[in-house]
Amino acid sequence: MSEDSFSTTSSTGWFSRIGDSIKGVLFGLVLIVVSVPVLFFNEGRAVKTRKTLDQGAKQVVTVSPESPDPTKDGKLVYFSGEAVTEGTLEDTQFKVSAEALKLRRSVEYYQWEEDVKTETKKKLGGDEETVKTYNYNKKWTSSPINSSNFERQAGHENSSPTVEGNSWAASPITVGEFTLSSGLVGQIDNFTSLSSGGETELPHPDCRSTSGLRDREARRL
Repeated sequence: MSEDSFSTTSSTGWFSRIGDSIKGVLFGLVLIVVSVPVLFFNEGRAVKTRKTLDQGAKQVVTVSPESPDPTKDGKLVYFSGEAVTEGTLEDTQFKVSAEALKLRRSVEYYQWEEDVKTETKKKLGGDEETVKTYNYNKKWTSSPINSSNFERQAGHENSSPTVEGNSWAASPITVGEFTLSSGLVGQIDNFTSLSSGGETELPHPDCRSTSGLRDREARRL
């Protein structure tokens, strides 16, 4: 067995299993009682949302973003066009800039990951034996892994992140004469890869970012 893998064994008696089963039944009954009003509330909200959408579909009017009609003020309107902005977004830490609506820095971390496999065997007398096998491997991940929750922390410590992902949005972003709200700007998520054209030294060897490679992304105009 390698140093990055080990197993633990535990046994559960017949009476303990019966007790756990009773607790599970009682907990299930409680969930049933609680789920009925929750389900009723969700169904009511779904019906209300559907009625609102149907009403909106009947009242929506199409307008031109280039020449707004004052008579349509206060009404539900629909328009389409190209979203544009002025200026440049910049990631000063990695010296990357782009004429874009949004700029996003994606970071990956080379860290330990714990994988747990559980195997349960029945023994004579109604007892159960549970064997848990813990495997540790290093891999690139898009978010930090907290190694303090590992069963075996020694030798598998993950350092705290020194570089984190970030995003920037241009302001204002307009479509014709209309300015997009923060809610609409937040829905812009069609990113494409952007190269910085050079390498940037990272502050920690177990971290990688776009740094002129493939992970920095921006929404081009």
